[in-house]
Amino acid sequence: MLAVGTRLGAYDILAKLKAGGMATLFLARRSGAAGFRRHVAIKVVHEHLASDRAFVRMFVDEALLQARIHHPNVVHVEELGEQDGQHFLVMEYVHGCSLAQLMDGLARRARRLTPEMACNVAAQVLAGLHAAHELRDEQSALLGVVHRDVSPQNVLLAYEGHVKLIDFGVAKAKNRQSTVGGSLKGKLRYMAPEQAFGRPVDRRCDVYAIGIVLWEMLTMRKLFQAEEDLALLELVRHPKVDPPSTYAPEISPALDAVVMKALAPSAEDRFATAHDMRRAIAEALPGALMIDAANLAELLAAVMDATIERDLRQLPPSVSAVIENVERRDALGARGEEALKTMTISAAGIDYAPDEDAIERVSIPPTMVRTSPTPAMPQPAPARAPWIAIAAVVLALLVAIGVGAAVVMRPASDPEMTVTPLEPIGGDAPAATPTPVVTPVVVAPEPAIAVPTEPTAPTAEAVPEERPAPPREATTRPPTEPAPRRTRERPARRAPVPLADEF
Repeated sequence: MLAVGTRLGAYDILAKLKAGGMATLFLARRSGAAGFRRHVAIKVVHEHLASDRAFVRMFVDEALLQARIHHPNVVHVEELGEQDGQHFLVMEYVHGCSLAQLMDGLARRARRLTPEMACNVAAQVLAGLHAAHELRDEQSALLGVVHRDVSPQNVLLAYEGHVKLIDFGVAKAKNRQSTVGGSLKGKLRYMAPEQAFGRPVDRRCDVYAIGIVLWEMLTMRKLFQAEEDLALLELVRHPKVDPPSTYAPEISPALDAVVMKALAPSAEDRFATAHDMRRAIAEALPGALMIDAANLAELLAAVMDATIERDLRQLPPSVSAVIENVERRDALGARGEEALKTMTISAAGIDYAPDEDAIERVSIPPTMVRTSPTPAMPQPAPARAPWIAIAAVVLALLVAIGVGAAVVMRPASDPEMTVTPLEPIGGDAPAATPTPVVTPVVVAPEPAIAVPTEPTAPTAEAVPEERPAPPREATTRPPTEPAPRRTRERPARRAPVPLADEF
């Protein structure tokens, strides 16, 4: 691990500025001939990630991509180095704070930016984005650069009043050998719907993200809020956005239209380029382009005074004396209170709390990236149609009738049935010998139509007393004993036997 006072390549490490999940940021100084000195920021990969080839490749790609962008609103990369297996990225050092920190400071004061100041910051970010989007290779072909992580945390505000876009770590480009794949990475709150679905993205994805940033600067509210990442993902995939004038009445209909066009759910309905959105802002609010770096520097001196003091105490005195002009800061502080009154608006009911700087990105499992447009959620049972209920009732009645018929045709208490033949109808027939054994009969509900119309209870005429049913013991026999063969002689001119005799 690098320590203050050590040397990395041609640079002397002066102070540790910030530690993230993937790298640590240091303040360093490069010295040259004739007393030449220049302060730089060095981003060093964590030691436990230095052996991860995929991560190192991504780190190298970020450096190669950002080094090609030359624009005052994009932090410039000066060098990519490696020493003893430790990769580092040398960038210009910007003494300042993030836009998220400024908005947090305003929220603590119950104030928000004027539309002019908010649009001025957005316009500068759009200028830097357009420069990145228009980046070309040696054959003048567009590289198709998309930042994919535009957020208040990645907009740097120099205390001198400059606006810088930083962190192209997850940017997409045609010539990148390593891209972020297999999972959805980025700040969910600032993703376009197509990015949240894991679909292909282009520069209009960044237009959508800066639209969210501008909406939040104007309203001092979070556009999407949820307790859990999956719930937040659902909101981002299916956005429902109110015009910013809903929460900030001073916003004009023209500016409302610009913001809502940038936040169109469909990429085809948004501004085609960041430059087009910047021009639309200038037309809707010409005063936004009249604000200069000095105005922003005065505002930062008033809002971020405690943060500036804290940062300076963490730096060696020899460094803080160089990067901070005390007399200039005092002058800015004197005008800062006036800038606070003219460039911010008192706002009640502010609902804004920036994400922690340590939480750089949220990773969603790959299965959520490749799911259908709507995540699988428990759905209520659909209402049954009336005809289904009617059919169910009819079916129940039929079943009841069938069960009743089965009960009529055999006693409920005895699974085995013993049948005695009825007296013949008409004619003198010889007395029949009682059947000794009758095999069990199972009656299905279908032959219900064959139920005799006589009463179910046996009568004296139907069942004479001199012919009782054989004892129950006679109805059982060993399973291996063959059933006795039944023989029956048909008498002459005998009347037809009722259906019950068939059993």
